[in-house]
Amino acid sequence: MHPSKPKRQPLTPEVRAELAADTARLEACFEHARAHACGDVEGLFGPGSMMWRVFRESISFSAGIEALLLQIALPAVGAGVAQNSNFRSDVIGRARRTFASLAAWVFGDLPTALTMSFKIHKLHARVRGTIPADISPRLAGTPYRANDPPLLFWVHATIIDGSARAYERFVEPLSRVELERYHREANLLAIVMGVPPDQVPPTWADFQAYMQCMLHGDALDVGPTTREIAHTLFNNSLTRGPLDEALTIGLLPEHLRAAFDLPWGPTWQRASDALFASLRVGRQVLPDLLRYLPGYHQARLRVALAEGKPLPWDSRLINRIDHVVDLPLSLKPLPIPDIVEESTSAADVRERISSSNA
Repeated sequence: MHPSKPKRQPLTPEVRAELAADTARLEACFEHARAHACGDVEGLFGPGSMMWRVFRESISFSAGIEALLLQIALPAVGAGVAQNSNFRSDVIGRARRTFASLAAWVFGDLPTALTMSFKIHKLHARVRGTIPADISPRLAGTPYRANDPPLLFWVHATIIDGSARAYERFVEPLSRVELERYHREANLLAIVMGVPPDQVPPTWADFQAYMQCMLHGDALDVGPTTREIAHTLFNNSLTRGPLDEALTIGLLPEHLRAAFDLPWGPTWQRASDALFASLRVGRQVLPDLLRYLPGYHQARLRVALAEGKPLPWDSRLINRIDHVVDLPLSLKPLPIPDIVEESTSAADVRERISSSNA
């Protein structure tokens, strides 16, 4: 969830106590993240991490619509989106803000990642209410709060699971060891989002068991308004047409396709198979310059500058373009021409990068 203008709720003593507890929990999560992060400049994960490897691939965001559908299928998340965001009128803007947040968490330096979490925590702080019947007839009247850890973890889990499956579908299979590394690193992202360390699954197998329980248990429910939001996802200026349906709908469990009233059948399956095959081939022939996200290129530059290493030419080009075009899924462009000097030490560069991010 990433509401842009949450509705104001009265601050009763009970609400104030909950807000204070949420803030204390987030501060404890930040303390854990600082102790386990790769470094201040490197960020939460850094070069060589599985998170950088998976999320640098632009194709990994092909799982974005599927993740959004799964998120709103949890009635508390669907209610939060319906009641506290401008989703219907600004689908593209909301999606861009959501994925920009993910880029900041994965590829930003540590202050950037923590600042993003704090901003979203503040946006979520007063997003609360009760689930209406048009979101879930079965759970109507159930209270929800956007900063509840179970809701935060479900949003996180849909992204982590979908991105891993997209990577294996389009790039290469991941070994059990690699999946365990990916899971351990992803848990740190969940913690930065505000999920306590003792509430994340300890192993990849535990995480997959959680996903199966959520997908096939009774936690998810789809009402009329949830279906309306889902159909909005496929009918805006960016997604209008059959490509996103072919890319997304077949990935959902059959019972959720039916619940969302989304079309599927042999023709759609053939179209989906052909699209996946084309994307696999396309990804293989693209150079790194185009395969990898702008945020990844800028993260490479930031670390190379801090370590006094040569700057990759493709990452410098992407960073230069971002100064002019405002690329999606980028971080703030680095002022490379101003800070790269023959006599500049790595320590000085590190200090000046930190100052520019302040």
